[in-house]
Amino acid sequence: GKSLALIIIACVKLGYMTKPTYQQLAGEFGDIGSRQAYTNYSDEIKFTASEISGAVKAVTKVMQEQCKCTPNVMQMHIINQVK
Repeated sequence: GKSLALIIIACVKLGYMTKPTYQQLAGEFGDIGSRQAYTNYSDEIKFTASEISGAVKAVTKVMQEQCKCTPNVMQMHIINQVK
């Protein structure tokens, strides 16, 4: 749960997604644990700046590898998908 929460925080910070609700995650992934645990880990203050920075770098690297493009082009892809 904690690792997933960290990746979600990184994705939100990068603008890839908005913060999902407990219901949205449970609907998508099934049993994700208790609502209380989700609420606890979805708070940025539960992580150090270094943990968040590392997660942001890791997500950025994966997205660049998957998209085979620069961060600016990735943002354009995301914006176009939302339209």
